[in-house]
Amino acid sequence: MNYVKEAYLTNTNTSLWADVHPLVHDSTSSQYTPNTSVGMILKKLMIEQWNPISTYEKFYKLCAPIYCTYSQKIRKETILTLTIKMISMIAGLTVSLKLTTPLLVKIIFKLLSIIIKRHKNRQEEQQRGNV
Repeated sequence: MNYVKEAYLTNTNTSLWADVHPLVHDSTSSQYTPNTSVGMILKKLMIEQWNPISTYEKFYKLCAPIYCTYSQKIRKETILTLTIKMISMIAGLTVSLKLTTPLLVKIIFKLLSIIIKRHKNRQEEQQRGNV
């Protein structure tokens, strides 16, 4: 404990940690006085002076191109790529038809059987009504 006390007293008496000087206010570099609150500075958004005049005429004159060009890549289809696309489309259609055709046939047969049953029922009702 004595060591800590000794070290503290030594360090406080001889300021080895930092060489601290008071801040000096320079009125030419800032419009804010030393007593200005942080809130006031934030209200002014820390902007010293607005410069509302902005002209780009010189910029455009200096950077104006003499002519403008652009390039566009046009994709050309070769016979090979067209053939591959056609084969893949045909293969896709074949697979989709193989999957959907049995279902469509079943649906059509069920609809036909329902229609035939209704037709028979109507005929039977008409025959009963005539008797």
